[in-house]
Amino acid sequence: MHRVHCKPDFLKRLSRTLACAFALVSSVLANAETIELNVYLDADRQGHLASALAIELGVRTALSEVDYEIAGYRLNVVPFDHRGNVKRSKLTMRKYLADDSALAIVGGMHSPPYLRYQHFINWQRVLLLLPWSAAGPLTRVEFGENWVFRLSVDDTKAAERLVEFAQRAGSCDQPALVLWESGWGRTNEKTLSQSLTAAGFSAVPTFYFQGSLRQSDAFHLADKLAEAQVDCVFLVSQTTEGAQIVTELARLPNSPMVISHWGITGADFQDVVPAEKRDAVDLHFLQTCYPFDRADTPENVVRAWNGARNIDPSLDPDITELRAPAGFFHAYDLTKILLKSLAKHPGIVDIRALRILVHDSLEALDEPVDGLMSRYEKPFNVFDPSRAESVDAHEALGLDALCMARWDSDGYIQMIPNTAAALR
Repeated sequence: MHRVHCKPDFLKRLSRTLACAFALVSSVLANAETIELNVYLDADRQGHLASALAIELGVRTALSEVDYEIAGYRLNVVPFDHRGNVKRSKLTMRKYLADDSALAIVGGMHSPPYLRYQHFINWQRVLLLLPWSAAGPLTRVEFGENWVFRLSVDDTKAAERLVEFAQRAGSCDQPALVLWESGWGRTNEKTLSQSLTAAGFSAVPTFYFQGSLRQSDAFHLADKLAEAQVDCVFLVSQTTEGAQIVTELARLPNSPMVISHWGITGADFQDVVPAEKRDAVDLHFLQTCYPFDRADTPENVVRAWNGARNIDPSLDPDITELRAPAGFFHAYDLTKILLKSLAKHPGIVDIRALRILVHDSLEALDEPVDGLMSRYEKPFNVFDPSRAESVDAHEALGLDALCMARWDSDGYIQMIPNTAAALR
């Protein structure tokens, strides 16, 4: 019989006490048959397919290393396509809640669905794992429980890295913010403005654009930036709109440097915008510091990539050919952390009890997890909205994990170490 240990703070909430009781009963009653569990993928498989596929590949690769089974559970991957529509994303959440085998949802690159329904996610105890979405508020709540865990860029740290890089590059005296009109764009306006003020900049103009941006709109936006005589642009955009904006900025006689958030890397930007236009604006973009070097790929990454190619033999032997690679690295590491947490609770039939137990284990892992980016000693901690020091409790990565990068002339990502000068 598997013994379930209830943490003391469970006893403070009746629902958690009952969850422990149900878990104990279900573990006693569970027979030798494997328990089926579903891991949902909620992503945009239309406009940003590369990021969705990279995330799915990372999840499947980590699961394949245990043959999709652990602690008596058989894990299935169930992809959903929200097509960039927040309401479709909520439908996926409702399907999850109605599915007695659904353990967790792994999110896609977009932040707006989870910002819009953050209260719903936490109230309904949707175990949401984010390997891409960067909006700062996603992992922070003002009251109640927190069911969102992130291993990705955190926008509360991203602005500091972007502004620091602009200063190192030495070509940013008159900056401007160019932001997608969305919850993600607005949170970045706040954090970027704060970082720019701290760096000594004042009265930085802000330009918003709609997600349905037309090329003519991008043309006029570029002209406005030229009139404002800006010499660098902090860009927060998805791929399509970002490509339109960079294309128009590249035609200007004195093209401003573009320092971009990583939303532009989620699809086929480097194919749509040729190298000469990327070079015209000296384009750099944010990434996490994942190991991605054509000349020196670490052994653990080679092993994981070989596993990925067993899943999809059409993949190139060279991992640097992968589009949206951050999705692969983050999703792989996050899935390894999920598996470590799940392994602590074998034989639990009641899915709601299991979700609670896994949630609490994510906050209290006492064994290291070896990922591709790092060895995670304690990736997450208990989130307590009444304690300021717990603000990063559900963030697996910090500022030191954020780097800048660029595409070379062949469209391969070049990571820029934080100690290096800007590449030209």
